[in-house]
Order: sequence, then structure tokens, then C-alpha cells
Amino acid sequence: TGFVLSEYRSHYNLKISKLDIFYYIYGILHHAGYREKFANNLIRELPRIPMAPDFAAFRDAGKDLAGLHLNFETCKRYDLGEPKFNPVGFAKLSFGRKSSGKESGRQNVPDHTVIRADGTVLFDKIPEATYRINGRTPLEWIVDRYEKRTNGESGITNDPCTCTNIVEVIERAVHISIESERIITTLPEEFEPKDWKPKEGLDEFVGG
Repeated sequence: TGFVLSEYRSHYNLKISKLDIFYYIYGILHHAGYREKFANNLIRELPRIPMAPDFAAFRDAGKDLAGLHLNFETCKRYDLGEPKFNPVGFAKLSFGRKSSGKESGRQNVPDHTVIRADGTVLFDKIPEATYRINGRTPLEWIVDRYEKRTNGESGITNDPCTCTNIVEVIERAVHISIESERIITTLPEEFEPKDWKPKEGLDEFVGG
């Protein structure tokens, strides 16, 4: 809003636009320290956005992240090497399986370094990533969505697999994971001033 814009300009004494604030907030929301400190708040209420000491760093990182995430269909592709086969007309993607290797002795847990199409290994050297969207990596979302399903009641089949270059989709998902992690690591450690408290009125929809 216009009210929030004036607050940011006054606080930082900079020529800040509304789009700058959008990118700044997107950067803040990806900061590991912020997400950890306000984890419970983020589940239950609107996020409280602190005035970080370095506005420009969060704005620039947020802009890079937004550009990457909005252009996921045309972004760069991570080189995973030659696929093991050409997956044309497959019905389901899945991850490999492995032993957890921990004291629990769990067997048959997902191995995210291996991805299969209809049970056959397609790639087996996928770099592991920590970047997640609503609890899942981009590649986990791809595995969940790319499956041929038929509705039992209507008989309608949803087939996102046919006529899809799934190799490109997988490589772009991995690129987004790796590049998002890289950008996030550039964020400053400090994401709020000392003794910071939300300012009354900034969560109200006022102004224009």
C-alpha cells in the first residue's frame, strides 16, 4: 500500500518502489534464520516482516529468486548427463529406494539421488538439495504430479506424461533447487534490527 511504501522510504531513506518491497519480502521469507525464528507464527498468522539492516541485499536476492521461480518452464537445465533411456509414454515417476543407514535400521526409504520412470532408472546421480516449497523439493513435486491417473467415477484420464519432455522438466527442477540454495546463501545473516518489534499499523490495508 501507499502507507507501507512511505514507511519503507522513510526508514531506509532510499528511492524504493512497491516492486522493490515485493522482492525484499520474497527475500526475507527465504531467510533460514527468519523461517526458524518465526516458524510457529508463519503457520498461524500473517508474516511479520522486519526492517533488515541491508534492504538492497534482500531485495536483490528476492528478485533473483522470483525470476527463477516464475520462469521455471524456461529456466536453465542442470546437466545430469545422458539419461539411461528415452522415457516416452511413461505412466509414473518415482525415486529410488535405499536403507536409511541409521540406528533405526529403516529399510526402503526414498533415495532422492535416483529417479525412475515406470520403475526403470532414468538418472542415478542427482545432487541432493535442501531447498523446499511447502515441505517438498521441486523434484519431489515433479514426481508427485507426473503420473497417469484415471478417475474411478468419471473415467476421465489425466495424463501429464505423454508428449512431455520429462528429461527437461527434471533438469530444470534440479537447477531451481541448486540455484535457489545458492541465492539463499548470499542473504545477510542479520534479517532484523536488534530489539525489533512489529510496528502497529503496518499490517492494516490502508492507503492506495
